[in-house]
Amino acid sequence: MKKVIYIVILLYGIVFTVPCFAEEGALKGNDLLYICSQAQNVIEKGVTKDLSSSDALNFGLCLGFMDGIINTNQIYRFMLGGVALFCEPPEVTNKQAVRIVVKYLKDHPEELHNAQISAAITALAVAFPCKK
Repeated sequence: MKKVIYIVILLYGIVFTVPCFAEEGALKGNDLLYICSQAQNVIEKGVTKDLSSSDALNFGLCLGFMDGIINTNQIYRFMLGGVALFCEPPEVTNKQAVRIVVKYLKDHPEELHNAQISAAITALAVAFPCKK
C-alpha cells in the first residue's frame, strides 16, 4: 500500500510541476543562485529576530526547494530499487545542499540559463555521484 501511495505522489508531482518548468517564465539557475545566495548568507549569520522579510522568504524558498529535491531523489531510490539522480550520504542537510548548489553555480555560470531544478540536480550529482 505504501508503494502505491509513493507512486501516486510521484506521478502527481511530475504531472503538475514539470509543465511549469517548460514555460518561458520558469525560474532559471540564475534565480536559484540569487535566492540560495541570500539563504546562504542567513545560514552563515544565523537566524536572528532582525531578519528582513525578503531574507526570510529566500531562506525558506531555497531550503524548501533543496528539501524537495533531496526527498524526491530518495523516493526514486526507494521506489526504483537504487536508481537515483545523485547519491548523497544520509547525513547531508538541506543547508549543506544550499552551499553545494551556490558554489557549483558560481563556478559554472554556463548552467545559469537552465531551469532551476536542472541546475540544482546537476550540482548535487557532481557533488554526490552514484557509484556503479
